[in-house]
Amino acid sequence: MRFFPYVIAFLAYSGAVHAQSDEVVSVPAAGVEVAKPADWEHPTPEQAVESFRKVEIESEKIRAALAKSGFAPIVTFTKYPASYEGLNPTFKIGLHAAGTLEGHSASDILTALMRGLKEQMFPDLVMRDGPADTSISGLPAAYGRTEYTLTISGVEYPTISEIWIVPRGTNYFLISASARQGEADGIRAELRSILESVRIDPPS
Repeated sequence: MRFFPYVIAFLAYSGAVHAQSDEVVSVPAAGVEVAKPADWEHPTPEQAVESFRKVEIESEKIRAALAKSGFAPIVTFTKYPASYEGLNPTFKIGLHAAGTLEGHSASDILTALMRGLKEQMFPDLVMRDGPADTSISGLPAAYGRTEYTLTISGVEYPTISEIWIVPRGTNYFLISASARQGEADGIRAELRSILESVRIDPPS
């Protein structure tokens, strides 16, 4: 179970979030803010947990660990309301302790995370692009695009997730944008516009 902590980190973290009237969502404790499109949803951590319960995971050990961790990201935006049946296009930001990966590059962290996800959650996961060096909010980052099958309430959805890792001190941000394979280009453009609005405080 070498990569087990990074599987949990894919969804883990909860924290106080403050939504401003201009649609900018700020998480002061994490030093991050991001703009939500007016027609997107901002589910509560409790709603995020409820949505995740619909996802089928073969390993009961991993499911139990995820449930114990709380696993709600610090920010979650979805295209449709929480009651939506199916794979809801989703943008998430999580903040996680780097642990044994502290001091490693963003690409190293991304590679470890993807390996753990493939071994323990999504056996058909394939990284189509990356890891590639990039930057988010002026900070060094790594990017990868993955494809895998997500099962929700018994229905299989071919899924694409774009993932960005942004190390900062003893932690790292995990940013993901997920949607069905073949999703309308407009949805992907909206996800990218959200990414471009992300602002992360530099390390102190």
